Amino acid sequence: VDAYERGTSTYFPNYVVPMLPEELSNELCSLKPNVIRLALVAEMKVDFNGELISSEFYEGFIKSHARVTYGEAQEIIDGTVPPKLQHVKDEILKANDLAKLLLAKRTREGSIQLEIPETQVVLNDLGEPVDLIRGERIFAHKLIEELMLLANVAVARFFKEHEIAALYRIHEPPRAESMTMLNKYLVAF
Repeated sequence: VDAYERGTSTYFPNYVVPMLPEELSNELCSLKPNVIRLALVAEMKVDFNGELISSEFYEGFIKSHARVTYGEAQEIIDGTVPPKLQHVKDEILKANDLAKLLLAKRTREGSIQLEIPETQVVLNDLGEPVDLIRGERIFAHKLIEELMLLANVAVARFFKEHEIAALYRIHEPPRAESMTMLNKYLVAF
């Protein structure tokens, strides 16, 4: 009922209104380190060109071995491993290599990389907004995006192959007039 009413989690400067009730979002569905959770697994095989070769979906268990922030993941990618994350370093570096491969493939295929910075609201002690700062976009953010896109593609293919009704987010090709206007605009740069 909560997910139907909200549709998504809403993030505010100092708190989140979760899509799911907190008992689920912060407990039962949360990937707390060293706690076994039920999972729906999407196992994907990708070749060295970034092509999705196969995928398989099944029920399983997951046990997260660490809570890693984007900043901590970026430190590992950049070559500095916090001691508390030494045990997950290799997995993060493998994910980094895969994300670079997937990003290169999408770029070769004509994907546009829009680097739109996020804005962060700075609050004072009373919770009032006092400043806006430009959020830093690091490769760790792209890493997660690329892996999420891969999973979405795998699931969409599975649904299509098995004729499972689903809602798809499809981007229609741009109209010729829009492309002409964009080209005129870009000529100035």
